[in-house]
Amino acid sequence: MNRAAYCQYCGKMIAFEKTKKGKQMPVDTPSVWYKPDSNGKDTILNDNGEIVKGWILKEKAAGLSVGYRPHFISCKEYKKDSSKQIDPKKQTNIIILNGAGQSGHNEENRYLLSFD
Repeated sequence: MNRAAYCQYCGKMIAFEKTKKGKQMPVDTPSVWYKPDSNGKDTILNDNGEIVKGWILKEKAAGLSVGYRPHFISCKEYKKDSSKQIDPKKQTNIIILNGAGQSGHNEENRYLLSFD
């Protein structure tokens, strides 16, 4: 897991994992065990940063892979409407320190989250 935060829509803890294109994708925590299957009903971000189909299973078994469920799929509060306004009185900024970067200083990412 790279970074952890809370979803601005549902308030659940999420993580951010890097996709193959280098973008950060919000994912559910913890990671999941899944069986890769192009006909599977579940969408998974695999360890290579690729979106794949498969079957998420509750327990580890032989032949399973570890991946992450994209949070936008499981978040019941998520709205694809980008015009959704957040009440400024319910917003907060958080800073996540990622440790020393190439410059030797702590790198940070800032996120605007809301809480109802």
